[in-house]
Amino acid sequence: MNMIGLFVLAIAGTLPAVASAQEAVAMPVAQQNALVKQYCAVCHSDAKPTGGLSLEQFDAGHPDPGVVAMMLSKLKDGAMSAAGITQPDKPVMKALRNALSGEAKGAGDWIVSRNALLVKAGIVREVRSPEAGAEPDLYRLQVTCHLDTHEGEVQVARP
Repeated sequence: MNMIGLFVLAIAGTLPAVASAQEAVAMPVAQQNALVKQYCAVCHSDAKPTGGLSLEQFDAGHPDPGVVAMMLSKLKDGAMSAAGITQPDKPVMKALRNALSGEAKGAGDWIVSRNALLVKAGIVREVRSPEAGAEPDLYRLQVTCHLDTHEGEVQVARP
């Protein structure tokens, strides 16, 4: 079995529970998009997709649950200040996390999308650390097939 097959078998964990829609604090989609553009897309751009993730085109109105799960993992760790930008205040951070939490539902299931040129399939999984008491790591597996050339790409990313 190749390395990709072994990795796919290794990521059979489950995702952390996400907040229910009732727990989410209302934050307008436009404000979510502005925060992601200002704080996240600085490091996660199309030109340099740090951790295999670009957030330049992120749309909170139509988010990919796998991308949102990865974002929530980093927000929990305080990554919004990674580019040296001062974080928004705690109520804004909490409101953003709550708004995104409901959107991560389904990230542990295969999500398949298709357009005229590409078919993409992705899934997010937690992998338990062998260290006692250590937090599990989150990984995203994305498989892309170019319909015109029948060539594909496989990407494994960790936030």
